[in-house]
Amino acid sequence: MRGELTELIFSRKAVVFDCDGTLVIQAIDYQSARMAVINVLRRYGVLGELLNPNDSILTMLRRSVDYLSARGMRVDQMVSEVDRVVESFELEAASKTTPIPGALELLAFLRRRGFKLGLFTLNKRSAMMLVAKRFSLDQFMDAMVSRDDVLAPKPDPRHLEDVFSRLSVEASEAVVVGDHPVDVHCAVRAGAAAIGVLSSGRRKGELEEAGARMVVESVATILEALEEAASGSSRA
Repeated sequence: MRGELTELIFSRKAVVFDCDGTLVIQAIDYQSARMAVINVLRRYGVLGELLNPNDSILTMLRRSVDYLSARGMRVDQMVSEVDRVVESFELEAASKTTPIPGALELLAFLRRRGFKLGLFTLNKRSAMMLVAKRFSLDQFMDAMVSRDDVLAPKPDPRHLEDVFSRLSVEASEAVVVGDHPVDVHCAVRAGAAAIGVLSSGRRKGELEEAGARMVVESVATILEALEEAASGSSRA
């Protein structure tokens, strides 16, 4: 397993990471955020039957946009208001974020080995940069792309394609590390290999079904495998 992991990474030029749940622990109150968004959507006339608090905010918003647009109603103001509500929750969570053990050390290791590093997140740029500055992630990353930096955020592959373009690499030259099936789906659809991590509590089967080439406990597992391989090659 560790041999396959190190071979996969060392055969690539770039490593692209998801942020929340992969590099940092960011406890957003998703239930409260969804309810706040539902309240906004209801005010704009979206039917309650279209708003399920178990669905993602993006799913509810897309459904609401389609519903109102089909009735000839403008949705710009509604979308902007939802964005502001979500951003407030993201910023609050970002201020309480902590790095996942081994994350910063892994980034430093990869940097020393000459890898190009990227970050892609569904958070807004303001929240992404707050986390990046707090833990100096921006000092490691060659490209950081938030949801408002792209026209189509993940799981749309164009989110990752934008990162690859900024890194000047092909999808086949990159490996993507993420904790959520959405990250893995995005990587697979973009043509990149994906490594799933279990640090946010997702099931291994979920990540494998999404197309992860392999699934490990956390980024610390990746760090240990790479350091062990590097140490072995230096002794040889």
